[in-house]
Amino acid sequence: MPMMKKSFCVFVFIAFLHVFVSAQPEQTAKRILILHSFHREYNWTEHLHQGIVGTLEQDRNTAEIATEYLDWIRVPDPALLEVKINELIIKYADRQPDIIITSDLKALESAIHIRRELNSSCPIVFTGVSADNFAAIEQVQPLTGVYYDPDIEGTLKIARNIQKNARRLILIHDMSPPCMTLARRAQETVSIMREAMTVAHANIANPDTVRSLVSQATSRDIILVTLQDRCNFAKGSPYDILLQDIYRISPVPVWILSSFQLGSGAMGGSLITPGETGKTAATLALRILDGHSMGTEPPLEGVGRQAIFDYHTLKRFRINQAMIPLDASFIHSEQSFIFRYQNELIFATISFVLMLVFMDILFLSFRRERKLSRHLASQNTEIRNLNEHLTRSAAELAKNEELYRLAATGSNDAIWSWSREHNEIEVSDRWEEITGYEYKKLGPKEFEGLVHQDDFGEYRKVLERHLHKQTDKFSQEIRIKTASGYWKWVYIRGKGVWDEQGNLQRLAGSITDIDERRQKETVIENLAYRDQLTMLPNRTSAVEKVRLLEEATTSDSAIGRAALILLDIDNFKYVNDTYGHRTGDKILIRFARYLKSYSSDRVFVFRFGGDEFCLFTENMEREEIEDMLERILKLLGGRLEIDGKFHYLTISAGVAMRPEHGLLFDDLLQHADAALHQAKQTGKTRSVFFDAAIKTKLNLRMDLDVGLRSAIENGELFVQYQPQINLKTHRMEGMEALVRWDSPGKGRVSPAEFIPIAEESGQIRKIGFFVLQNAARLLKRAHRLGLPHFTVSVNVSVKQLLDPQFVDDIVSLSQTEDINPSHVHLEITESFLIEALELMVEKLNKLRQAGFSISLDDFGKGYSSLSYLKALPVDTIKIDKLFIDDITQDPASARLVKTIINLSHELGHTVVAEGVEDKLQVDYLSEIQCDYIQGYYYSKPLDETDILDKLEQIFQ
Repeated sequence: MPMMKKSFCVFVFIAFLHVFVSAQPEQTAKRILILHSFHREYNWTEHLHQGIVGTLEQDRNTAEIATEYLDWIRVPDPALLEVKINELIIKYADRQPDIIITSDLKALESAIHIRRELNSSCPIVFTGVSADNFAAIEQVQPLTGVYYDPDIEGTLKIARNIQKNARRLILIHDMSPPCMTLARRAQETVSIMREAMTVAHANIANPDTVRSLVSQATSRDIILVTLQDRCNFAKGSPYDILLQDIYRISPVPVWILSSFQLGSGAMGGSLITPGETGKTAATLALRILDGHSMGTEPPLEGVGRQAIFDYHTLKRFRINQAMIPLDASFIHSEQSFIFRYQNELIFATISFVLMLVFMDILFLSFRRERKLSRHLASQNTEIRNLNEHLTRSAAELAKNEELYRLAATGSNDAIWSWSREHNEIEVSDRWEEITGYEYKKLGPKEFEGLVHQDDFGEYRKVLERHLHKQTDKFSQEIRIKTASGYWKWVYIRGKGVWDEQGNLQRLAGSITDIDERRQKETVIENLAYRDQLTMLPNRTSAVEKVRLLEEATTSDSAIGRAALILLDIDNFKYVNDTYGHRTGDKILIRFARYLKSYSSDRVFVFRFGGDEFCLFTENMEREEIEDMLERILKLLGGRLEIDGKFHYLTISAGVAMRPEHGLLFDDLLQHADAALHQAKQTGKTRSVFFDAAIKTKLNLRMDLDVGLRSAIENGELFVQYQPQINLKTHRMEGMEALVRWDSPGKGRVSPAEFIPIAEESGQIRKIGFFVLQNAARLLKRAHRLGLPHFTVSVNVSVKQLLDPQFVDDIVSLSQTEDINPSHVHLEITESFLIEALELMVEKLNKLRQAGFSISLDDFGKGYSSLSYLKALPVDTIKIDKLFIDDITQDPASARLVKTIINLSHELGHTVVAEGVEDKLQVDYLSEIQCDYIQGYYYSKPLDETDILDKLEQIFQ
């Protein structure tokens, strides 16, 4: 009885304790938002994120962790960033976070904006922000975190201890403000350490200079990489490759500040570790969530530092490990025998134990077998009864074996079967692994409801053909909806069984998960058919699109109505040359985004490469295309802001219609390209449709291009010379060399026709040098005839000046022909002013330094202004014939020419008037003190023999 009372009391106490514990209020789970402006593919961000999440998940009250990536580094577009922030504000309006953790400055700025819009007072814990950055926003509360504080002094002390003879510190960095701050701190640290060392800077924007400086380093140099932002670039980026080259070619150790840079050859140092930084930030956040005041949690400095070194690099430079701090750790360190072969030792031990167990089992089995043998000997009667039972079950066993064989034939993945009797589909356990559904049976209609509607029609056709015995078995790749709501690719196979009357009794087969393979195929297809910069379909996709249209067009059907449109950004090359390819790529991405907005079931957008895009339209009339192009040219021709700079670009378009201008892709492309060329020639910023006139011009152009390629070798090109008369002496003191072409098939071809073709095809370099050679030899003959101050003018194309060898070639020519370069006047046209002016000025200065004279031809005809006369390194101004024609009839033209001459003289330039054709023009030009004239009034262009006869003639 007393024992029963004791038991009852214990029972009552336990029940009370259970009710008491159950009644305690559960602590509300906290919501934590982690915000990154980088993408997770960047090493620093991913390691930092793992450190944060790993620490948070250990806390039992953290039930909801949300992570958002703003992707600011890959797509630094303020407009897109604003859209993403607005999406986050809407997303978290109803489930506001209790705390926000940020990984960098842009994420911190975005978090402050989000918190303000949500009217929330939730605290923010930041990382990846230096103390300098934080000073501008420290008044925003509640706010605390972990500073990005690399241990520059610690790393330099370690380096100085190893490289005792070092007298120079080489800092490798970029020009971003964070990186320049680190470089400045390193320079200040050297001063504080009172080291007699100089500091050299190497900017990674000049990779060749950096490589050269590093490769020439000696034992007296300490190399320190102070990159901060560059750490986030993915493997294989240009900066990652540059850093690997630095580690590889450096004859001395390369010291770093962050742990993720280890492993490629860097030495190491006192390093910032993103994982430890993330753990510290998460711990700080948890303390705040537990009730600690933000005022008691100021931002932390010097967190996450650890002395880490690459053991391989240590051995490479033969550095004694005793010189390394005692608390340092290593990567790639050599392991002890036991540690190195611990897996093998464990495997051998387990194998030995298992062998002993197996031997013991064999021994016990042997004893049991002997016992069973004696027992079975006395059970013969029971065995005969069992044989009779097995005989009765043979039919059912055969049926089950057939079912298993059919399932094994289909696949060894998820096995399925359907029977006429139950009209249900039974699936194996693998079905749940593939789809996430727990049920093992489902109806045929229920299964078909899981099939994607785009795949269902073909799936039913394949199944129906098998049910009608048209195929031995059936198989099909389809997408099915998983329990999580996503579509997954599977490969379903099966086979039917019919009875003697031909009635279907059962179906069985397998379902294979092929989603990973199809995803890889999608990636491969994306690489093959999409432009990787703009993600638009590429040229291959365009060819395929037209090919499908060709296949759909038969002799019995209507010819497909379509158009191929080529769009090209005018003078885009000079954007790359001036602002760099990164700016050019951003412009192309912006253009692609604009063009993609016109995509529809009738308009398809492609990128062909470079700055060329293509639109392919179906079932659109010319008027619709013209209206669309007008909107596109207006939209894309406006002001474009990239990285705070405004760009004013124009677009030209060429259109070829199908079937009027061709049926095949190559024909349409050729004709659209010809129309595009016509648009650029007629002023750009316009669209041109291909027509018969362009076709005629295209054919003529192709003929001229082919004939021009062998014109010099065949002796078809020759040079004529037009005199330049000194208005004071009326003597010929110079002449202009003009190239001419007598084509066997077309006769005399105008330079206005073949010079543009030569410039586009690159033949202008060979033709220009041919003219220079002839002019130099004529000049040499003139000097031998007693005219030592005689000059010759030669036109130079922008294509020639862009040739890196042009300056060296023309200097070499003057030396070979033994002529004074000052007697050769190189004439450039005003079009140079829009063809990379700074580069042109640099080339012209080199030519002037070599002794050549520079003339500005056709002044006033196109783009020039008087202000250019001061900036351009020219000696002579040639006034275009357009002004000379009207000086005797139009007072305005006369005053303008006089002003140009006076201003040119004030700037120290000689003036030549072109196209002078009558005496009134000569008299006026003489009156306003023009220096030289050139034109038909005195002489048309002459052959070499004729011009030599007039060298001493006085022209009246």
